[in-house]
Amino acid sequence: MLLYFYDLKAKDAKQFNRVKRRFYYHFNKSNLAKCAMKSKSVLYVDDIYEAESDSFFKKFKGDIEVHKTRCESVERLV
Repeated sequence: MLLYFYDLKAKDAKQFNRVKRRFYYHFNKSNLAKCAMKSKSVLYVDDIYEAESDSFFKKFKGDIEVHKTRCESVERLV
C-alpha cells in the first residue's frame, strides 16, 4: 500500500482555488478516484497503481508538494 501526502501551494487565494479546482477535477476523472481512499490531504492506493499515481501528481509539479511512503497496513483509530 502507498500513502501520498500532498499539499496544494499557491501565492494567493485566487490561485489556490484555481489549483484546487483543477486538481480535483482531474482526480475525479482519473482511475484513482475509483481505486483509492482519500482524506483531506492523504491518498492511499494499492501498489499496482503506483505508476498511475506518480504520473497524476507529476501533472501538478510546481502547484503541489507530494510525499510518498510505503506501508503494510493502515488502521482507522476513530
